[in-house]
This record gives sequence, C-alpha cells and structure tokens, in this order.
Amino acid sequence: MEMIQEKDYKKVFDCSRENWRWFEDNRERLHEEYPEEFIIILEKRVVAHNSELDQALKELPSEYRDKEHLIELMSKEGIELVL
Repeated sequence: MEMIQEKDYKKVFDCSRENWRWFEDNRERLHEEYPEEFIIILEKRVVAHNSELDQALKELPSEYRDKEHLIELMSKEGIELVL
C-alpha cells in the first residue's frame, strides 16, 4: 500500500467518515443481510464479505485494495471490529 501524502489526509479522512456514516445508516439491514460475517465497505457499499476475515480480504477486488475501506464484523452479540 502506498504511503499517504500529507495533502491527502483530508481526502482519506473524508472517505472514512462517509463510509462510517453509511454503515451507521444501514447497520440494521447489513446485520440481516450479512449475519456473522465480516463486511468490507468502500464508497458507501459492501464490496466483499465472508465469515472469515482472510477470505473477505481475498474476495476484495484488486482495484479496491489500495483504497480506504472500512471492515466490520456483523455479530449478533453486538461485537464490533473496526480495522
């Protein structure tokens, strides 16, 4: 992954914030759609998912691997994992 240049920090922060807001707005639906799975969110949509984190990362399309994304575990117990 390429190092982030200082001038790009705001862009990265804005993208992360938008993905987080989208996740929060859609949390209930995502819990129903992806129970007990890791989901990878990019550009306000789920781009990969799997019950195993390493598999979800392998399913992430190559054109998205260097972009800022949000990873969440959709657990019934309410456990969150943010990477």
